[in-house]
Amino acid sequence: MILDKKSLATAIIVGIVFPVFVLITSMEFAVFNRGFFLDQLDKNNVSQTTGIASKELPAVTEQIFAFLKGEREDFNIYAEKENDLYVPLFNQEELIHMEDVRGLLKVAVIVQAVCGVLLLAGLVLLFFWNRAAMAKAVFGGSVFGLVLLLASGLAAVFDFTAVFQAAHRLIFTNDYWYLDPNESVLINIVPEPYFIALGLRIVTIAAVVYLICAAGGGFFSQRLTQRKFMKNSKRKF
Repeated sequence: MILDKKSLATAIIVGIVFPVFVLITSMEFAVFNRGFFLDQLDKNNVSQTTGIASKELPAVTEQIFAFLKGEREDFNIYAEKENDLYVPLFNQEELIHMEDVRGLLKVAVIVQAVCGVLLLAGLVLLFFWNRAAMAKAVFGGSVFGLVLLLASGLAAVFDFTAVFQAAHRLIFTNDYWYLDPNESVLINIVPEPYFIALGLRIVTIAAVVYLICAAGGGFFSQRLTQRKFMKNSKRKF
């Protein structure tokens, strides 16, 4: 199937922005899942390692989420410790790091919105111009997304800590992310096992979407191409 220039360009754009949009949206669903976060706090014995009273953890979770979503101005979160003292949880380095994290999330939201607009516009245009190209774009974008997930997953399985630290060095311009578990409350609230579980959750959500869309895109691409071929064959006769 030979595509005209506008359909080809639009299909390429759709194929690129689709996996990015799905990945960021999957991250959003996973990161801000309250039940998952609270479950991880329990599994990682956060109350014991941080001294934060168990009854305080749901409220702390809500305040963390509110800050990351931009619904709270600062990260100066107070909570009751097991010794009945109501104290600030995080030091200056942790506050700076979380400001950096929130800034990164703001960028992700912007990228998600731009990709969403481009994706929707591209799909609408291809629906009217060339539906087979639309299906191929979704299929190609899904396969590309699966390849990225596979590559990232293999790297993480090989050495998660090295990949995690390399990603932080690449993303952040300072070393405030490098927290000491013996001193930092933040790193004990979200220790390495949390990030491993979070990564698996993100990969699972994204992979399911990619697989469904790849199957659907491949099926409709083949069906529409065959239909067009049959029409062209009838015209020849």
